[in-house]
Amino acid sequence: MQPTIPPDVVRHALDAVSSSAVFARSPRHQRLLRYLVEELLAGRLANLREIHLGVHVFGRPATSFDPATDTIVRVEARRLRARLQRYYASEGAHLRVVIELPLGSYVPTLRWLSAEPIHRANDESLPVIAVLPLEDLSGDTSTWADALTDEITDGLARMADIRVVARTSSMQFKGARRDIRDIARALSADVLVEGSLQREGEHLRAIVQIITANDGLHLWSDSLVGDVNARFRFFDIVSAMVTRAVPLVLQALHHDVNSIAPTADGANPQAAFAVEPAAAIQPDTPEAVRDNYERGRIAVRVRTTASLARATALFAEVAAAAPEFARGHAALATALLQEVGMTMRSAESAVDAIKSAVNAALTRDPQLPEAHATLGTFHMYYEHDWPNAERALLRAIRFGPSYVSAYRSYAFGLMFMRRFAEADRMFAQARRLDPLDAQTRVHQGLLLFYRRQFADAKAVFSGLLDVNANDVLARTLMAASCLHSGDHADAEVLYRETCKRHPDLSIGLCGLAVTLAYRGQHDEAREVREKLVDFASKAFVSPYQFAMIDCALGEYPQALDGLERSALSHDYNFQCSAVDPTFAVLHGTPQWSALMQRFGMPHD
Repeated sequence: MQPTIPPDVVRHALDAVSSSAVFARSPRHQRLLRYLVEELLAGRLANLREIHLGVHVFGRPATSFDPATDTIVRVEARRLRARLQRYYASEGAHLRVVIELPLGSYVPTLRWLSAEPIHRANDESLPVIAVLPLEDLSGDTSTWADALTDEITDGLARMADIRVVARTSSMQFKGARRDIRDIARALSADVLVEGSLQREGEHLRAIVQIITANDGLHLWSDSLVGDVNARFRFFDIVSAMVTRAVPLVLQALHHDVNSIAPTADGANPQAAFAVEPAAAIQPDTPEAVRDNYERGRIAVRVRTTASLARATALFAEVAAAAPEFARGHAALATALLQEVGMTMRSAESAVDAIKSAVNAALTRDPQLPEAHATLGTFHMYYEHDWPNAERALLRAIRFGPSYVSAYRSYAFGLMFMRRFAEADRMFAQARRLDPLDAQTRVHQGLLLFYRRQFADAKAVFSGLLDVNANDVLARTLMAASCLHSGDHADAEVLYRETCKRHPDLSIGLCGLAVTLAYRGQHDEAREVREKLVDFASKAFVSPYQFAMIDCALGEYPQALDGLERSALSHDYNFQCSAVDPTFAVLHGTPQWSALMQRFGMPHD
């Protein structure tokens, strides 16, 4: 059947796929995909059969090719299907035409992702928008101005077909008195959003402008007045107003304004740029609830055990007080996941609460990227179900193309599945979206560590510790990099420092015991292990950490038992086992392979 999408548009999408980095090293898959699509466009569906493809695409002899014994077409079709999925999760995430190869068929399907498609060759061609920190004109509404900046940034980040500069990058220009064109160059932005917030008695006035980067000219400007006692509702309306204006502004950048059709009443074409205040993009929740939500987001960014615990408590209050507020439920699920990741609580104690929060978020907003990213992480860590995890993470990227955590979470999963090159690209995309995010940097360092590039990993962690000496992840990973590159003395110093700086976490004792075992000081290592046992009687300790110590001590059966307990208890850390150099000595053994295969992990 002839596709409803115009052939020239399909070929444009096909060219984008073929020229992408995902397909660059696979001319065979480029050739197969192009043949399938061209035959579809020509209506020659009879040629999309296994025997025909084997002869005309893969050069098998027509007289002797037998698909029953030569499976090249089926194998390469399966690989092409997987490669297409990876492409639309990364470089092709913003394209409006999707080429898919259904299971059990060699007939590709073509579909729009929206009713009004916009075609982009690749992510790099998307316009970049930066939201500069709104100026506080009253002297006492600085935090409110920052909150409104966040709302506008979040609103734009949920739009397809644009890239949004991350908040942490834009915030460096708070209060800056610089030429707008210099700021745009520093942020690599095509369009800037700026404005101000002012309190006038019981009212708030917001003024927002959209400016072109190359000449600093104003393309759009508007102002709104709202009630100071309903400020979050007001922030929603301002954010919605800006998100409605942006498509018109981008249209103006690519077309002559006079080409815009006049309104029905014959008004000036410029009237097409008038944007009425939209309905709130979030449910009308009480002000105290929205305040708790904003404070919870701030607490998450601090990223200490105390701040994460406070964030979880605040988000729980939000979810209870405003059950229709989808982002409140999603934020609660994410905070709980982060607590488990920081070994503040066991996975088993959080499973039901995370499930409930994610389901509540997706019921209220099925396209909420935060909820899909958390669902993917849940499938990965708690259910050891990578196929469903990958599907959820791809949805998070599709629904939130500027949502940094979606790329970072997907990169994590790819890394643990030993798909290192793809993980590197996903981390790079997260880094492009938010160059100042410390979490992405530490995770990029972790990828280097798992690739056994210990010197490069140490350089990343050292740089992070230089700006934040209390970064527990950077410190412990720096210690691990020293340990596995042979710098045992440096590793011991770093782990002992971790024990002093973070006595509420078990990772310092675990790392110290492993290091002492590597140094041949087995008695001292066992003494530290006993301290960890005592620690576990008062707080949660991951079974994975005991398995690390046992493996370092050469007690391999006990280490394997510990890893199995880790997997069965939904331990967050078990996912690291396939790439963790601590367990390299077990690779290739029947017991190791059986354990990894049982829980869906890559194995030797």
